[in-house]
Amino acid sequence: MKDIHMNSIRTIDRAIDVLQAFSAKSTALTIEEISKISNIPKNTVYRILYTFERRGLVQFDADALTYHPGLRLLEFSMLKSSTLDVRQEAEPFLEELHSLTNETVLMALPEENEIFTYSKRKRKS
Repeated sequence: MKDIHMNSIRTIDRAIDVLQAFSAKSTALTIEEISKISNIPKNTVYRILYTFERRGLVQFDADALTYHPGLRLLEFSMLKSSTLDVRQEAEPFLEELHSLTNETVLMALPEENEIFTYSKRKRKS
């Protein structure tokens, strides 16, 4: 991140806080739950959720009166995954693990119909 001297935009910070209220354990939340988790007033949470719903970032379940992440978020994650080189990102950590343990380190990733592997062999004593 750039080291610049300026304040962030509070509205955007709050909108991100609303999104971050969702987790693997809490995929569907009420406005009250989001307000409590994010520490943002309910009326502000409602306005943020309304905007997100209009843009496909969340979906509302009228039966359960809950919101959950929308498909548009998946599109954003796919943008990142298409530019992410997992091998390159993981290599320093694998190297460090190998250096610390002097054990063989193996990483395997499914890649279409193949499996990509990275290994660093244990040094002989």
